[in-house]
Amino acid sequence: MQNVGYMFHHQKESGDSMSAQQDVEMLQNTKDQGYKERNILVALLARLYPSGIKKTDIEGWDEAWHNCVYIDLPCGQASWHYHDNDAWMFAHLPPYLGEYDGHTTEEKYSKILRMIGLSGE
Repeated sequence: MQNVGYMFHHQKESGDSMSAQQDVEMLQNTKDQGYKERNILVALLARLYPSGIKKTDIEGWDEAWHNCVYIDLPCGQASWHYHDNDAWMFAHLPPYLGEYDGHTTEEKYSKILRMIGLSGE
């Protein structure tokens, strides 16, 4: 993944200029790459633990992000939404038959840190 901070700093020093549109495109590409890398790790977890996929319907969200993978970890349920572009990573999974347990993002990562023996501090 590109180091965005370095790129902006380097361009400023060297006198290169980027249009606002180029800035937005570079940041969008960097964000998309970050999600893809995260999803690769989530796909690995989904192969190691019982898991499945289910569409969600979250008001105000882009429909392309309604895909969700649910993984039943030893520490409890974890779930991640993914974009239609990354659906191929989870296409082998069966439908998830359980229900969302209400965990927040913070709770999810706190549970995972405890599961691997880290306190998160």
